[in-house]
Amino acid sequence: MDIELLQQDRLAAWGRRIDLPEGALAALAALAGEIAADPALLDVFRTAHEQTALRGEWYREPQDLRIDPRVAERLAG
Repeated sequence: MDIELLQQDRLAAWGRRIDLPEGALAALAALAGEIAADPALLDVFRTAHEQTALRGEWYREPQDLRIDPRVAERLAG
């Protein structure tokens, strides 16, 4: 599966479309690169993408959102 927001050119296009500040876009691009390069993070992102973007299973309440331990561990520092 090819996830558009992990592609640097598509992320930049969407960022411009919603008028993200350059600093925010750069931070998102760096994070997208980290996700794409890390198999564990990519697995978590793909699962979340499938649930939300493809199947429409959005979280309704903040307490419903569970942070995967692999994400917490990898991005904590």
